[in-house]
Amino acid sequence: MNPFRNPFIFYGMLAAFFAQLAVIDVPVLERIFRTVPLTVVKWGEGGLSALSVVVAVEIDKAVRRRRKLK
Repeated sequence: MNPFRNPFIFYGMLAAFFAQLAVIDVPVLERIFRTVPLTVVKWGEGGLSALSVVVAVEIDKAVRRRRKLK
């Protein structure tokens, strides 16, 4: 399913993304949700973790495609 074809899914994903950023970086929301701003290192760790999942899924898809061709 392509999320860009369905505007409800697309805008819902954007809203969730920005809501998460707001909880982390907006001072009033930080106090309500008891969060702290992330450092650059922590953002990097989170980004690398997310990227590792994408890489693992793509490797899995490539292996499955290769097995299907045999």
